[in-house]
Amino acid sequence: MRFKKLDYYKLSQKEVISNLKANINGLVDHEVEIRQKKFGKNTISAGHNVSFFQLLLYQFKNYLAWLLIFIAGFAFFAGFYFNRQEQIIDGIIISIIIIINVFVGAYQDYKSEKTAQLLKSMLKNEAMVLRNGGKQKINAENLVPGDVILLEGGDKVPADCRIIESKEFHVDESMLTGESKHVLKNSSVISKTIPLADRKNLVFMNSYITNGTATCIVTRTGKETQVGKIAQSLDMKQSSPFVEEVDRASKKITYVALALIIVVLAIFFVKDHHWISVFMIGSALVIGSIPEGLPAIVTFSLAIGSLKLAKNNVLVKKKSLLETLGSVDVICTDKTGTLTENRMTVKKLFFDMKVAESVKNISKKNLFQFSNCALLANEAKDTDKGFQGGSEDISLIDFFNNVGVDILKLRENYPVQDFEPFSSEKKYVSSTNQVSNETIQYVKGAPEVILNRCKYLLSNNVIKNLSEHDKIQILKTLKDFSDESLRNIAFSYSMVKSQNSENENVFIGFVGIYDSPKKDVKKTIETFYQAGIEIKMITGDNVHTATAIAKECWFKRINAITWDELKDLSTDELKEKVEECNIFARMSPEYKLKIVSALQENRKRVAITGDGINDVPALKKAEVGIAMGDKGTDIAKEAADLILLDDNLSSVATGIKEGRTIFSNIRKVINYLLTANLAEVFVVFLGVMFGVMPFLAIQLLWVNFVTDIAPAMALGSDAPHKDIMSKKPTGKNEKLINKKITLLTIFIGLKKVVIMFLMFYITYKITGNLALAQTMSFTWLVISHFVRIAAIRFDEGVSIFSNKFVNWAMAIPVLFQLVIIYTPLSKFFHVVPLTLFEWSIISISFIVAVGLAKVITYMIDKNLPASELDY
Repeated sequence: MRFKKLDYYKLSQKEVISNLKANINGLVDHEVEIRQKKFGKNTISAGHNVSFFQLLLYQFKNYLAWLLIFIAGFAFFAGFYFNRQEQIIDGIIISIIIIINVFVGAYQDYKSEKTAQLLKSMLKNEAMVLRNGGKQKINAENLVPGDVILLEGGDKVPADCRIIESKEFHVDESMLTGESKHVLKNSSVISKTIPLADRKNLVFMNSYITNGTATCIVTRTGKETQVGKIAQSLDMKQSSPFVEEVDRASKKITYVALALIIVVLAIFFVKDHHWISVFMIGSALVIGSIPEGLPAIVTFSLAIGSLKLAKNNVLVKKKSLLETLGSVDVICTDKTGTLTENRMTVKKLFFDMKVAESVKNISKKNLFQFSNCALLANEAKDTDKGFQGGSEDISLIDFFNNVGVDILKLRENYPVQDFEPFSSEKKYVSSTNQVSNETIQYVKGAPEVILNRCKYLLSNNVIKNLSEHDKIQILKTLKDFSDESLRNIAFSYSMVKSQNSENENVFIGFVGIYDSPKKDVKKTIETFYQAGIEIKMITGDNVHTATAIAKECWFKRINAITWDELKDLSTDELKEKVEECNIFARMSPEYKLKIVSALQENRKRVAITGDGINDVPALKKAEVGIAMGDKGTDIAKEAADLILLDDNLSSVATGIKEGRTIFSNIRKVINYLLTANLAEVFVVFLGVMFGVMPFLAIQLLWVNFVTDIAPAMALGSDAPHKDIMSKKPTGKNEKLINKKITLLTIFIGLKKVVIMFLMFYITYKITGNLALAQTMSFTWLVISHFVRIAAIRFDEGVSIFSNKFVNWAMAIPVLFQLVIIYTPLSKFFHVVPLTLFEWSIISISFIVAVGLAKVITYMIDKNLPASELDY
């Protein structure tokens, strides 16, 4: 099957269909199969899949990897050239470390890449297509040239298409043309050659329908589309304030470490140490003290967090913004479909001149005319997908179905003779049915209209005259229902006779229906309040309905404002009102955007939910835009950062918890790396000053290898601590390295330097055995890293051994340390076996170190404000 590559905008509809060998009623399945084999999937390749081997090579883009290679090469050169056997051994061990580091880094990148691909695969675009003579909703990647598709406002165009027919069809093509103005499209033939932006009878892949409807035929798919030719694809690696903050933190640590190392090396060189030793120890200090793995750990944590959320129906399009979600101060939410079910239900009814919330205690005999009117004067249609129709009609079907009244049997038993659908002029719907031997007209509609038609009243299954007193009671109850923001529907009937007056109907009663809150929304709102997050409702509904729903959802300190009250406020007044109010009623999309902007000017981090075209500006403006996956339009999903696949607000709470956990864990990692690593530089500094080295270069490299990346990654996978959702958000000004971490780095590091160096120096002076003293300080340094991890987790309220990954990350290096000390490997690391007495000294020093660390942490927590403490 071959199609000519033509300028489809120059062809008539018939010529396009003929060229594509298509049918205006759509293709059939066997034609689709043939075309799919020829043209492939309707996808744009975002680049080839990266192999594990390529990821191995990618590890050598890291400057520290090349530094390690250079050090290993230098060690081999020095060993062979100057006949220094210890340098050859160092070179071998460093080479082994390089190989292991490269494989570990590649595996980490491989997992992150797979996670990103999985998340991206979940961003599916759907299309309404004509196939086999009927409408089908399919995955857009299964479209083929010749498919006939139906487009409407809010849709994302799934392929390049020629318009067959259209109605008020406006398209946003800014992603392709750069023009922000929405283009009015039509199906007219264009005879001359014109630029892409002027081809009004074509629509292009990844553009958006902003208004109207159209029937189109697919002309090009996948890589052959205009957007495919320029390889435009979804970018899932955008930056965020958090990623930028991690980069800044890494640079700060690096600058401090390098400054200290330069000072140490200068003194080292002045003390007449051999230049080879100076180079080796300096290189080891650089590698050991600079947190080169921090960005990778952050990326890995964000990827794993995104995958966890995907399993909980939260699709994170831009995983770098996950932490930003954890720090939001304000959540602005829709009412309908987000707080509520977006499904009307009967809340109350007025029947037999009494208010009730159920008909379960009413006899079927008394209920006969009520259920008949509600279900026969009903425009809902029975389909393969259940009843389809207006929300009021569906709510009545559900209500009576719950008490055993079957609408299908009712319609079968009482056939319709005449049906008058609802109109806005009449404000009612009527159905005339044959009921047993009588012809009855049932009327359902606006209460004031129905009441004016009635002369009689049905009470306790007895027809009586409708008195003025009865009318007053009915009108009062209607007002009470309206005050509760219920939508009222009234019912009546009349016996059809030759000359029946429409004002002689029998009044049956009325129901109050509403869009009820979702089952778990109260708990979710309470969770937000506990987490220090403000929740604000922005709705187009009236203030009474909005306030009533807010009360049912357990909003606190309800303060409502309408568009009329907001529209004339100055910028400063608006900034005040958005802080004071939490219900914004009758709001236009323009004011939804203004509310978000005003909150941001008040230094708030804002998350906002949305589902329609008009929500897009606010979704883009907010720090975190959240689209509904089920009822949301394609354009809203594209603009958003997160997609709630189940349209459930509780999923946002899950995302916030995960975001806070990631921030808390990364802060723990920084706490660990700073308090554990920088002390090495000062211990070497003291060694230089006292003329004796507490460590060898190979020992420092080994410590860095076994205590940095793997334990830090494990620490970054910690579960959330118990108070994670009971603290205030971090806010815009929060830094990863806060005052607490700074003070801990100074005082915990100082404590560590003093204890470790004293143990080393006293051992050396008493025994005169440098190898023994270095073995003790080397062993103390390895174990101290894991003691620090345990202390950090304990301080955070996390059980020390609750994370199996942390347990293994601590246990394996300690086991390796014992192997190094008590096997022939000891000569490669220049260590000697330790006796029970020497282990007891190490143990006592740790008891002292842990005790001092607790005192230091307690004093810091006591004297710092809560805003400067960890989560």
